[in-house]
Amino acid sequence: MREKYQILAEIELKLSTSNERPSDARPGEFSLYEEALKRGLRLLLPQIVVDVLNRLEVAPGQLMPNAWKILLACASTWPQANEGVTMTVDEFFACYKASGQQET
Repeated sequence: MREKYQILAEIELKLSTSNERPSDARPGEFSLYEEALKRGLRLLLPQIVVDVLNRLEVAPGQLMPNAWKILLACASTWPQANEGVTMTVDEFFACYKASGQQET
């Protein structure tokens, strides 16, 4: 996995167990789905991703794969369409609305 996704040796990798959830990350850790790496996410995270995660107050692993696709598409295409200017978190939320998963 480290080689496939060019993960630096300084970054410690830990696979979750079947009873762990993305929100179980301890301080100094974060979790994410491999799907995000498959779709192009690389560390360091683009600033728009950091800003969206902070605004939503969620860890990377708490976003569903489709949300990662949207965020990474915005991070890469917005500057191309706007003379190199990166998307702000306010612009992102002007285009998209966050919705939480309903309890069942």
